[in-house]
Amino acid sequence: VVRNPLDRFLSHWRWRHVQDKAEKCSAEFLENYTKEKLTRARAQDVLLEDCHFVPQVQYTYKKGDSSAPRICKHILKLEELHEGFDLLMASYNLTKVKLGRRKTRTSPACDITPTAATLQMIKEFYAEDYKAFGY
Repeated sequence: VVRNPLDRFLSHWRWRHVQDKAEKCSAEFLENYTKEKLTRARAQDVLLEDCHFVPQVQYTYKKGDSSAPRICKHILKLEELHEGFDLLMASYNLTKVKLGRRKTRTSPACDITPTAATLQMIKEFYAEDYKAFGY
C-alpha cells in the first residue's frame, strides 16, 4: 500500500511532532522541520524516525528505481484502498474477504498550508514516488 508522498509526510509530522504542541503547528516550523529531516535523510540516514522518510519506491521496486522490475506484484493506493482491495480479492476469487471500514488512528489536528519551499522539498525528495505511483 502506497500513499501520496505529501500526505504521508504531513501525517507523520503531525503524529510525531504536533501532538499537544500547538506552537509547532505553523508553516514556518514545518518548513524548518522538512529542511532538517530531508537534508539528513538525503545525506546519511534515510532510516531515521523508524523509516518514515524512506521513499516508497524503495519498498516496491528493485534498487528503489521505478524503471526497474517491481518487487511487489500488487500495489494499492491508500486513497483507493477499499476499491483496490476488493478488485484484488476478486482477481483471486476471494469475494468474501473484505476490509473493515473503521479508521482506528488519526493524526492531531493541525490545518496549515505548507509553504512553497516545503512543497518543493517534498516533491524533490520523493520525485520517484510521484513518478512511480502517479501522484
